[in-house]
Amino acid sequence: MSNRTFDKLLRDVLVDLTELIEYEKPPDPSQLPKDKLELSKYYVSSFASLYIRYRVILKKLESCYDQILQPQKREDVKLILEATIGRILEIKKILTDIGGDFMDFDDVLIDLKQTPEVLEIPIPRYFLEENEKEIKRREILIDILMQRHSIRSINLLEGEDEDKNSTMTIQQAILIIQTNERGRQGRHQAKYRKEVKLRDERVRQVVELGEVQVDMDQAATKIQKAYRGYLARRTTRESTLQEAIFLGMVAPPQDSSNENAPLNQVRKLETTRKSRKLTQEQNKLELAEQRVLTRNKIIAEEGEKMKEDMHDVLIEQIIMYRQESSANGIPEFPSEAEGGSKMFMQKVDQANKEQIAKAEAAAKAAEEERNNAGNKKNAKGKKPASAAPKSKAGAKKKEEEPEKKDVLFDYEESKFNIASGIKNFLDKWSDKSNPLDFIQKYDPEMLREELMRGDKGIEEELRKQVDQKVRDELNNLKLQIESEKVVKATKKRAKSPTKKKEKKSSSEGTGDGSLSTVSASKTEPFLSELVFLEVIKKYPKDIHVSDYIGCHRMIGSVLEGYVEPSMGQVREAISELILPLGSQSMHEKSPHYKAVLIYGPEKSGKTMLTYAMANSVAATLIDLSPNNLIGKYDGAKETSVLIKMAFEVARDMQPAIIYVDDFDWVLKGKGKAKNKKGGVRLKKELLAQIKTLKKGERIMVVANSREPWDGDQPAFINLFQRMIHTVIPDYGSNYELWKVLIEKRINRPLPHSFDTSTLAITTIGFSSGSIYNTVKKVLNERRIKRLDTRPLDTSEFIAPLSKLDPMYTKVDQKFRAFIEKLPQRQRKRTTADVERDMQMIAEEKANQKNQKSGPKKR
Repeated sequence: MSNRTFDKLLRDVLVDLTELIEYEKPPDPSQLPKDKLELSKYYVSSFASLYIRYRVILKKLESCYDQILQPQKREDVKLILEATIGRILEIKKILTDIGGDFMDFDDVLIDLKQTPEVLEIPIPRYFLEENEKEIKRREILIDILMQRHSIRSINLLEGEDEDKNSTMTIQQAILIIQTNERGRQGRHQAKYRKEVKLRDERVRQVVELGEVQVDMDQAATKIQKAYRGYLARRTTRESTLQEAIFLGMVAPPQDSSNENAPLNQVRKLETTRKSRKLTQEQNKLELAEQRVLTRNKIIAEEGEKMKEDMHDVLIEQIIMYRQESSANGIPEFPSEAEGGSKMFMQKVDQANKEQIAKAEAAAKAAEEERNNAGNKKNAKGKKPASAAPKSKAGAKKKEEEPEKKDVLFDYEESKFNIASGIKNFLDKWSDKSNPLDFIQKYDPEMLREELMRGDKGIEEELRKQVDQKVRDELNNLKLQIESEKVVKATKKRAKSPTKKKEKKSSSEGTGDGSLSTVSASKTEPFLSELVFLEVIKKYPKDIHVSDYIGCHRMIGSVLEGYVEPSMGQVREAISELILPLGSQSMHEKSPHYKAVLIYGPEKSGKTMLTYAMANSVAATLIDLSPNNLIGKYDGAKETSVLIKMAFEVARDMQPAIIYVDDFDWVLKGKGKAKNKKGGVRLKKELLAQIKTLKKGERIMVVANSREPWDGDQPAFINLFQRMIHTVIPDYGSNYELWKVLIEKRINRPLPHSFDTSTLAITTIGFSSGSIYNTVKKVLNERRIKRLDTRPLDTSEFIAPLSKLDPMYTKVDQKFRAFIEKLPQRQRKRTTADVERDMQMIAEEKANQKNQKSGPKKR
């Protein structure tokens, strides 16, 4: 795709964003419904519509930022992109507060005419691409430490390396050889017996019937019958296939000549993107180099002249301020911490405004005196009305009192100003589009303006130098004046001891700074210790959020009493957790979570989602699971020191994810989990360290639990701002799981004859990990090689599935009981919640009527 394509797409996105900002303005309160339940529905529908529309824009904006070549334009687009992401997270926080977590948007999608693909949140690719050097540096550092401590890198996924690294005994090898040999002999004997049986059958027919006389007409009739039947069946199959293709039930067959056309097109797009990314990197490096060169050139050629002009203007203003002000002596010039010449110029402007205001007030007072002198004679015979001033005073009091607003949902204004970002972009780039510029290098004029302006610009740097020069000149002038006044000088000498005390206090402050430098230098040995204990270890890099396969439930708003989210909603929630970790500025402003709980049955994808989160932002993964710490730091004090080290390293190597598996071992419920050891000693220090996390520290504690009901549920609710339930897949997710996993394993599309629907229905109640292990076990390398001679059949998967256990009803009931006790912000809203709200509103209305009718009856 060309530069013109992405420029046009960016213009369309900015237009859509501007329209959406106008749509987002708060409505007229008089038009809002008065009923609280209706008002809640109104806010949910409006915010849900905003949420979906912002996500549609986010996908387009992310692709624009990924493909635009002009480096300065990319920086401005990035500001708009991060502001849009932040606004999406803010709106989702509002929706969670109003309508609970895992909200269904099927009604909104129908109204906006969007497909479920819109619900997939794209993880911006620049999270990894712009930090590639730092990511490589960390990987090399961890590799060196692992080699130093002789730690072998293993695959952390369950069951991944059992087949590869397990050693086989001689008895096992003999048993495998015997089994294969007996199978070969059995197949050979069966084939021989079948041939003997067919030969005996032919001999028996000849003996009983004799030699058959073949009639040419009868033979031709039989051939015609068979051939016409074949033609009829083929015609029926073709018409059925065409009808299915027309209805969209079957994908159209690909032309054999263009069989690899889609694959070639994908490869072409990937090649084009790589070339554009290479050009992007070259333009970015050139811009960084030119920033340094141009800055030095401007300072060398124009710096002295600019400083002279600034100095002359500032001295002139100081002289004028001294002449116009009533104060004697030299005016006080603010220090650099107070603002320097900027603060002084503000004082000058303020003094000028005060003088103008005084002059206007004096003129107004003189005019009022003239008017009052002419009206004195008319006012002599009239008495002053005393009631009028009181009424005016009462009216003023009423005006001063703020009106009490009966607002149900009062939220803070957005911290992300998208409109200013759009305005800044249009002011810069509206007249600078050149479709013939294919390389899209930096703009020299814009670079000069950028270097001159801003808090870190050349003008600011020169201003500070001029301020220091003027400050020295004024101090020298003061010293000359003070040398003539000996009395004032002695008084100032008497005050000198106070300055010594201030110096002592400042020296104490330097002591605190030295402690901070010492603590910062300790992170490297901390990292070495954590790698040695295998608390920090390498995790699989080929796991992404998209690997958590499952579809959205498109009738979620219709279902009654359903408390579990869909797998698509789980994937969406994980993506929302990742976004604040990818950028420092977003983490400081947007809603984010310090601690998150991922709970669900065994093999439902909890650990995989944790690795996917870490991979999306290349986070440092610190494993503080009780199972991982057993036998390493046994005492409570040692464990406390270990947790402190882990959080120090996490702060130094942000973004970081602190992973705690089996968290119900850490926060045990009363009288539960008596046989679980090793988790209690983590509790106190871990909870204390989580509370110390601040905004801007991109650290998240991700806890997993397969039996959350064994933990202290009130403590869970207070600790975790968000809880995500990894569910058992339903029919739609099962169908997608089987199809995607098998096609990925065999590296080809499944034939239409393969009955995926039967497998999806059969495996309802099985976890996604069980389905994955079954596919992996059946489709081994040997079976994949024989697919051409022996097509795949659904019956092959039934035998391995029969050896696995589904999730039993008792376990499902425990999960549902745990979920029902959670607050609405941590689970999905149900019809029972709606009925409870309606009942509360009805009771409030009844109480209001009773209060109004009560005094009248008395």
